[in-house]
Amino acid sequence: MLSANAREWIEDRGLDQDLAQRYGLESRSPAGVTDGDWIAIPYYRADRVVNRKYRRLDEKAFAQDKGGAQIFWNESVLNDVGLADMPLIVTEGELDALALIQAGFQRTVSVPGGAPAKPQAENTGRRYKFIEEVLATLDRVGRIILAMDADAPGYALNEDLSTLLGPARCKFVPYPDGCKDANDVLVRFGAARLRQCVEAARWVNVAGVRKLSDYPPGSDGDPVVWRTGLSPAWDKRVGIMPGYTSVWTGIPMHGKTQLLKQVTWTLCEKLEMRAAVASFEETFNRDYKRSALHYLIGRPRGGWPNAGGPWTAEEIETAEKWIEDHIIAIDPHGYADAGSQLEEIEPTMDWVLHAAQTAIIRHQCRFVVVDPWGEISQSRERGESEHDFIGRSLTRFNRLARSLKAHVAIIAHPKKLESNRDGVWRPPGPYDIAGSSHFFNKPSLGVSIHRDPDLDKETKEPLPGSTRTKIMTWKSKFQDVQGKVGHCYLNFIPRDGRFREP
Repeated sequence: MLSANAREWIEDRGLDQDLAQRYGLESRSPAGVTDGDWIAIPYYRADRVVNRKYRRLDEKAFAQDKGGAQIFWNESVLNDVGLADMPLIVTEGELDALALIQAGFQRTVSVPGGAPAKPQAENTGRRYKFIEEVLATLDRVGRIILAMDADAPGYALNEDLSTLLGPARCKFVPYPDGCKDANDVLVRFGAARLRQCVEAARWVNVAGVRKLSDYPPGSDGDPVVWRTGLSPAWDKRVGIMPGYTSVWTGIPMHGKTQLLKQVTWTLCEKLEMRAAVASFEETFNRDYKRSALHYLIGRPRGGWPNAGGPWTAEEIETAEKWIEDHIIAIDPHGYADAGSQLEEIEPTMDWVLHAAQTAIIRHQCRFVVVDPWGEISQSRERGESEHDFIGRSLTRFNRLARSLKAHVAIIAHPKKLESNRDGVWRPPGPYDIAGSSHFFNKPSLGVSIHRDPDLDKETKEPLPGSTRTKIMTWKSKFQDVQGKVGHCYLNFIPRDGRFREP
């Protein structure tokens, strides 16, 4: 039975007295307690009381039966087939659960021990053992609504329960301003408003699962494609897309490094952007710079017949200024600071990725070149094969490109190839790249560069001095905008160090 004080206390909380008594609430003190006015809330299992929680009416004091079972309050609704189509609502306290039941949500339970001070789902101890005991039953519940208090412990409990019960099926209840819990809403606004709060419950966020409206404005439309303009045929085959990666391969000395340099410098010129270059087989301040000066000045250092003499000091200064403004070196054998000793760095995958990220963020580099892949030290995990290491590493480059909206171009050498009887090498394809088929699977763009000289019409022998180069696009993820799979030709012009349209 409920005392007059208990009835008034329940009424002040907006709860129906008859409903409270149907769920067994009664005026009762904890064992051994003789002072104060208390209310007892029984916990049933199979129609038998297995625990009681006590609350003092004139001050905030709580108790439980010694040795009482820690189970969900109102546990029986978990197996009630008549309620199986309803979502299960979980509250932080029994009175909040009663408020929701009064608002029409019969399938409501409460946790037995309140909320923790901070999330504990990863180190639960015995706090959430009551969930483990009914986990098989809970697994059959399609939707779960978490109606915890709007305070730090309530947020911690919300996080714990969504982790333990599975965030994919969990929602949380937002309360009106000034209301901390479901019972507050009932008292201040009534049952209809509490029903509205539950019906407006929001899904717990699950990373990576979004509707179109969750994306920021401006993310629609066709993807951005950078065109270098080396030739019309080239532009139909090769499109560079920020946010993605590309893989470039070819037999040594067939021009893949030089071609990718030209792509880099052309993009920097046309788009007024910066590039980061990890050129592991060259020293940046000598070899790479000399190649860039040749391209920028338009002739070799010593000059070219009918095209100008040796480089002038003014030309060198202008070209070096351009390199300073547009190219950032990722250099494992550079100098740490001006005037310091030579610093050799082990080019591990972690170091390359960190350096590339730094160049993109600090220097606004939009294009990153890794040349060649084989110079990166393979720091494999225990039991990890080369194939799996390459796949994992390329995935990391893909994430870097996507998250920072840059493009990463990777040069990867082919494995040893066989020539035909005439000593002519066949062009390498994606599955000829040393190490893994992931070089085909992971990038958005895949290109082979192969020297394919013009032939004498009569003898069918390669013409001396011919620099015709075959460009084969074997992977184009977005062919409608990026370019079609197929091949085209360019000629390398030694005078100005550039590939041009034949």
